[in-house]
Amino acid sequence: MSISKRLAAFLLAIVMAVGVFSFTASPVSAITDAEFVAPETVIPDSIPQPDNNLVTDNVEFYLGEGTRNEIKMIADFQDASRTSYRPGDINYQKYIVVHNTGNYGATSTAYANHTWGSSTTGSIVSWHYTCGNDGIYQMIPANERAWHAGGNYWTSENLVNQVSDASNYSGIGIETATPGFPGVWNTDATYEWYETVYDSTATYLGMLVAWLCVSLNFNPYTQIVQHHNTAGKNCPEQMRYVFGTNASFVVNGTYYKVFKDRMFDYYKAFGGGYTS
Repeated sequence: MSISKRLAAFLLAIVMAVGVFSFTASPVSAITDAEFVAPETVIPDSIPQPDNNLVTDNVEFYLGEGTRNEIKMIADFQDASRTSYRPGDINYQKYIVVHNTGNYGATSTAYANHTWGSSTTGSIVSWHYTCGNDGIYQMIPANERAWHAGGNYWTSENLVNQVSDASNYSGIGIETATPGFPGVWNTDATYEWYETVYDSTATYLGMLVAWLCVSLNFNPYTQIVQHHNTAGKNCPEQMRYVFGTNASFVVNGTYYKVFKDRMFDYYKAFGGGYTS
């Protein structure tokens, strides 16, 4: 073999080796919970509250209208005849219960999950709001019960978190959409998804929860819980995840803290009065 052919073969081997190395997935440990700094979100000092009573169907308006993060809200209630999913009895309105949908398909948007929940004839499940980057959709009036929180049977967790009375009868359920989540933890794909998709969702969720707290005179320090608190499920999973771990989940996961920080800022901007 000539020198030129040997050199070409050597270079080709290097290129192939680099290519194989580049496409080999490896865990990312540099992004830890302690080191993570969330992208900056501009939240005005004051935001007008929309004129909405939380119980009126077929209305559209913008939450945070005129701000950088304004988002359309659409009230599109389940038909009252679907009594298995919309029982129509009273919600005592003591808590906001935060969920993730757990649906990872690329098209699993807020609208898609809302549409599925409003039309399913399978699992008896319903909730009040679905929040995603494509909008916020209301399925059930805030003063009516929905099927989302479980039976409040995980006693030890309830006692630890002092939310033993949170249930379907007292909780306003919010599902956050998780389209495109890669289904793995602590990889480049994981953190890219948080940066490009879920960070915006956390902002919209913070604004929605803050507005609901002001509208219902809820204390955001004590009346916001996770599905985990009411039924022991690892939900909202993407918010409970601790950055830098292979699969560690806690109440104050990395993006639950991001959500809370932004929610408190929005709460103040909407004129909320609780400070602790």
